[in-house]
Amino acid sequence: MKNARNKPWVFYDRNCKICRRAVWLTGCLLGRANVNFVPLQKDWVRKLFGLTQENLLEEMKLLTADRSKLGGTDAVLHLAGRVFWLKPIVTILKLRWFRGWVYKIYSWVARRRYCLEGGCALPDARKERVLRG
Repeated sequence: MKNARNKPWVFYDRNCKICRRAVWLTGCLLGRANVNFVPLQKDWVRKLFGLTQENLLEEMKLLTADRSKLGGTDAVLHLAGRVFWLKPIVTILKLRWFRGWVYKIYSWVARRRYCLEGGCALPDARKERVLRG
C-alpha cells in the first residue's frame, strides 16, 4: 500500500450530497487505498490552499502525488485521467474547444450543487443569486 504522502489528496465539501457521492465513485474507480479524501472544512485545508472562509467551498481541490495544487475542472480531469478507460475521453475534453465547455459545466454544477440534490438547502437570498448564475 502506498504511503499517504505519495497519494493524491481530494478535498471536497462534506455538506454536499453530490460531493460525497463523487468521493464514493472516485474511491471505487481509483481504489480507496490510492487516494486520500478530506473535507474542505478542515482548518488546515484552507491554509494549505490559501483560501478565505468565503471562497473555501467554491470548488473541490486536489493535491496531486507530486504536490501540485489543482481545483475544480482541472482536478476532476486529473483524477479521471488516472482511470485507464477514461484517458481517451479526458484527452478529448482537454482539447481547446471542449475545455471551455467542461469549465462552464463544472462551474454551473458547483454553484448549484445544493439545489441539485432534490430541494435547495441554501438560504433564500443566496439561492436566488445562485440560480440566476
